[in-house]
Amino acid sequence: MLHVCCFKIKFLKSNVDTANLQNALDRIADWSVKWQMPISVEKCSLVIYGYLSAVPYYLRGSCLKPKDVVKDLGVTINRHLQFTGHINCIVGKAHSRAYLIYL
Repeated sequence: MLHVCCFKIKFLKSNVDTANLQNALDRIADWSVKWQMPISVEKCSLVIYGYLSAVPYYLRGSCLKPKDVVKDLGVTINRHLQFTGHINCIVGKAHSRAYLIYL
């Protein structure tokens, strides 16, 4: 079974952009039904970079809840476009592997 895995949307600057985003989400949901490529809504993430928007977004009738941190292509990034969590994880793995070398 094939699944739609990832899509990204540009920054929102106005109320028109938020309406366009919801319209795009609706069109993506319609496309997935038409081409029989289900979207796993529970695996979908919404990250709003910068200020938090009070506008709820829906995909296939389910509200997408904003997340503060998301992993994309193996890189962890937060909503402030910082990689601190990713760097800390990589450094932690490096320390644990270095410890195994010296055992």
